[in-house]
Amino acid sequence: MDSRFNQILSILLALIVHALVLGSFVFAFDWERNHPAPRPLAVTATLVLEDDVPPPVVQQPEPEPVVEQPELEPEPPPPDPAEQARAKAEEQARLEELRREQQRKADEERARLQRIEDEKEAKRKAEEEARRKAEEEAKRKAEAEAELERKRVEAERKRREEEERQRLENERLRREAEAAQLQAQIDAENRRLEARNSEDMLAYMFAIRQKVQRAWVAPASAPKDLECEVTVRQNQVGEVQSVNVVRCNGDAIVVRSIEAAVRRASPLPKPVNPLIFDTNLRFIFKPEQ
Repeated sequence: MDSRFNQILSILLALIVHALVLGSFVFAFDWERNHPAPRPLAVTATLVLEDDVPPPVVQQPEPEPVVEQPELEPEPPPPDPAEQARAKAEEQARLEELRREQQRKADEERARLQRIEDEKEAKRKAEEEARRKAEEEAKRKAEAEAELERKRVEAERKRREEEERQRLENERLRREAEAAQLQAQIDAENRRLEARNSEDMLAYMFAIRQKVQRAWVAPASAPKDLECEVTVRQNQVGEVQSVNVVRCNGDAIVVRSIEAAVRRASPLPKPVNPLIFDTNLRFIFKPEQ
């Protein structure tokens, strides 16, 4: 290693010496170009007396600069073949070590890239598995929701069918009840009509006219052939709620006297047959002479 260092040092010193020599030549060439040699000047003289003029001064040319030549160092000794072989072997060993180091770094880089690729693949597989599980869960949830919807629709259908059946049954019962009620009303009306056309109705109207006539105070303007049609609204116990004379051949005083007589006759007599009773009565008031 020391011999190799000495060899490199010798080469560097030789290069420095050659550089100095070359620099001196360049410096001398540049100096001559910038500092040319002095030329003699032309002198114009005038004749004067020798006693009056001092002797001429002759200018001497400046001496040229002397360029010192650097001393050349002796050439380095030729390299030792054994040393060259050893240096070559060391260089090859260094290159081999560098190659191995580069190979190691390349292997490490490939391993790092492989780890990254493996991590990406593992992440992709994990994401794929998570997506598959999410799809299965969504499918299971959708199937469960579809089953619930099917059951809800089925229950709704049964509920509507039951409501329709109940509605039809209620409609049938309502029609039957209405028919029965209508028949009952028809029967009651027939019985009431039969009762109104019976002698009980005549007796009932006679009793009302008799009680009203007993309560009537005949005014002086009442005609002998007085005949008035009277409507009365009564409650269930015969109490008079309202009275109105709709037709009469007497004057207003006679009309008011008849209305007053009906109110004084309240409560009106009850019929023997309850079917004859009506809250709205209409009878002819014709007092006996």
